[in-house]
Amino acid sequence: MRMSDQFAIATLCSAGYLHWLEHLHRNLLLLRPGLHRLTVCVTDQQTRAAARMLQLDTLVVGDTTEQRHATAHTFGTEAYARVTRHKASCVLGIMTRRRPPPALLFTDTDVTFFASPWPHLPLHTADIALLDDSGPSQATHNTLSSSLFFVR
Repeated sequence: MRMSDQFAIATLCSAGYLHWLEHLHRNLLLLRPGLHRLTVCVTDQQTRAAARMLQLDTLVVGDTTEQRHATAHTFGTEAYARVTRHKASCVLGIMTRRRPPPALLFTDTDVTFFASPWPHLPLHTADIALLDDSGPSQATHNTLSSSLFFVR
């Protein structure tokens, strides 16, 4: 069984982030062609069409007739909460498909991988792994990040 049959990568994208989607898609192809299966969770028809042009799997999350694009620049705002809900719907939608992948890495569209992420993930020791954004700049607000997480 090829790794692409075992593991999947998902991202959430709206029309304002299409250039990042192209970047992520090319980034994964450059790492190793055929190694990663990318599913794009879309919030609008323009993004769905663009993802299909790249021959990527799509999953609609949210109401595609909404005029607002899924962007969230400020933590704690209603827009941030809406995007975070879309991310959760994305992962749930993929993992409850008829043939779900045994492992899924969710990443924000604007992430760049310099190597395959799979050797660095707890593939056999955890059902979920979250990115902890705590550090010197957030010493009093240690938060888990929804920008990159792993589920199996």
